[in-house]
Amino acid sequence: MTNQIDLNYRSPEVLLAMVDVLLCYLAKGAEYVRLDAVGFMWKEPGTSCIHLEKTHLIIKLLRSIIDNVAPGTVIITETNVPHKDNIAYFGAGDDEAHMVYQFLAAATGAACGAKTER
Repeated sequence: MTNQIDLNYRSPEVLLAMVDVLLCYLAKGAEYVRLDAVGFMWKEPGTSCIHLEKTHLIIKLLRSIIDNVAPGTVIITETNVPHKDNIAYFGAGDDEAHMVYQFLAAATGAACGAKTER
């Protein structure tokens, strides 16, 4: 049993439905949109389905929608991959994620900043 929905954006119906969901959140004033496990957004038979170029195209589409409909709303992509792969989701710097997030780095930072009592 999984605890997270895995959508296949390769399906036009899924992509359009998720654009509708995005537009709904933007209309309600969303300030941040987090794309979880973004590296696996596009499914391609015969591949590992991670970091595919079409994933980046979808993020660019979502960024374009946000920039035009709700400028100032921030896209945060989340991955659990090495830093060099994670920062690829910035794209050219102004066309994909505004921020990237990595669980491992966040956990490490939290552990480094944690104070223990003796």
